[in-house]
Amino acid sequence: MFRKLGLVATAVLFFATAAFTLHPKWTSVPLTNFVPFKFVFPLLEPGNAHYELRNVFGNTLLWVPAAVAATLLWKNAKRAVALVAIAATTAEVVQYVAGRRVVDVDDVILACFGAIIAANLTLLLRNRLSPVGD
Repeated sequence: MFRKLGLVATAVLFFATAAFTLHPKWTSVPLTNFVPFKFVFPLLEPGNAHYELRNVFGNTLLWVPAAVAATLLWKNAKRAVALVAIAATTAEVVQYVAGRRVVDVDDVILACFGAIIAANLTLLLRNRLSPVGD
């Protein structure tokens, strides 16, 4: 049990570190956004740059491995999504404290969206592929 928990914790720390260190330093946008979907919906309109769309999909996919690992450990999608929500929020808080980073509530929302999909697909596949009684 502790080994699995350690693997989940390692995955979460890895992706939190990646979210913090690989996030670009933006200069043309406000450094904070606490209004949900303020930047997401305009980015999805036709004609927007490829990079902005990558940001939306990247934030959606960034926490998927942690959600899958937590779902396999706990067999509970709600707990996995809660873990991702806490970890993504922590990453945004660290970025805020560090300064000169974009802190966006949309990043947390997109992370949770990706975690919801990943956790539920993981449970669905696990239930279909597992022998009866597992």
